[in-house]
Amino acid sequence: SRSRLHSLVPPDEYTASPGARTLGESTDGRPLTLGYEQPLFTIGAPSAFLAQQALADVEAGWSVVVISPRRNVLDRIARQAGARPVRWLDPQYGQRSVHLALVSKEEWQEEDDQNVVSAMRTFLADLGVDVALPAVGAFCEQLIRALVTVARHEGRDLSFADLYTVSRSTQALRAFLLEAHSLSNPDAAELLDQLGNEGGYVQAVTILSAIRTALEPLRMGPLHTLCRPPFLNLSQLLSEGGLLLVPMTDTDFPAHDRLLSAMLDLALNRVLASQPHPRLSLHLHDPHLYRSDHGGRWIDAAQRDTRLSLLLDVQQPDGYRQSEGSQVIFRCSDTLASRLIDDWHLPASVSDLTELPADT
Repeated sequence: SRSRLHSLVPPDEYTASPGARTLGESTDGRPLTLGYEQPLFTIGAPSAFLAQQALADVEAGWSVVVISPRRNVLDRIARQAGARPVRWLDPQYGQRSVHLALVSKEEWQEEDDQNVVSAMRTFLADLGVDVALPAVGAFCEQLIRALVTVARHEGRDLSFADLYTVSRSTQALRAFLLEAHSLSNPDAAELLDQLGNEGGYVQAVTILSAIRTALEPLRMGPLHTLCRPPFLNLSQLLSEGGLLLVPMTDTDFPAHDRLLSAMLDLALNRVLASQPHPRLSLHLHDPHLYRSDHGGRWIDAAQRDTRLSLLLDVQQPDGYRQSEGSQVIFRCSDTLASRLIDDWHLPASVSDLTELPADT
């Protein structure tokens, strides 16, 4: 793990580049740089430090998505973002929040159907639907393709609420499939045949129940509102170098945060599957609170994809596997913190830097 020291440098004191940042000069006069090639980890970093990471990444030409249970970090980023496009995906403040679709109608022209199918299959797996079983996987893929075909043909948004609606009962599914079948949809025809025999019907009931249970928070409440139009064109926001801030602060219903995280994963996976995709810097703070994999999927993805940068800040580093040659490289003393703040004109106090854990 490497602390992201380079993000402490004010934007006007280095040459921004999507590949690396200049820290300054070493004692022998050579420039010091750190790149984005590997996931970068911090441990219990203070809010000023984490906010500076996101703002510096935008200055360097990356689109940035910050997912955090620390609303003070997100508020600080929003205040300091200046003229950069900033959007919130925030169920608790619906009046300022964007709404999230599986695919917005504006994105169909550039979207590949197979990217959508793959992303939705992963989404269902995250919700506990056992798509690895051949029969379950085949049913889900046919259902997904039928939904995609109808939405594309009609030029409308494909929403998470659409998936929830068809999962509510076999009657609801049959009504949708009859509509899709009228468009000469082969997947709809096969599913209708399956519903017509006893074994297929029982299997459909079981799978629909699993999907419906996982998506139950979409029936009403804040997440229901986020699944209604008008929807965010996420591809456009990221191509414009925008900021998306996502608070994970539902302590009363943490399962809602986990569902929102899976929904955002689907949207990001869909965008990243396009080629070439925008440069994306993803910041995950305390992912163990809202992700069952603690961010492991994004760690692996960032190691494979040079156009995806990852910052992961954790309170419990023992929950993560060690990479060969990894290390945490600094801890601020009072003296060092004071010098960094003065020399680099940081909008931070000494305590912002020295509150890093004692063993860092």
